[in-house]
Amino acid sequence: MADPLKTLPFRSLVAQSSAVLLTHGVEVETASVRGVAAHLVEVMAERTGTDGEEAVHLVTPEAVA
Repeated sequence: MADPLKTLPFRSLVAQSSAVLLTHGVEVETASVRGVAAHLVEVMAERTGTDGEEAVHLVTPEAVA
């Protein structure tokens, strides 16, 4: 099983979340967005009983932003 934080869907989630923040005039470090996204994916995986690779698809960019 690959590390969910190194997958394309996770990187896409981080990029989309950063874009949502920019549209609201908020400029943040990518590392900060990545940290919040990783936390949300971890929590979603725990709550749904799935692994991180599946849980990343359940987290929306708006939730991260």
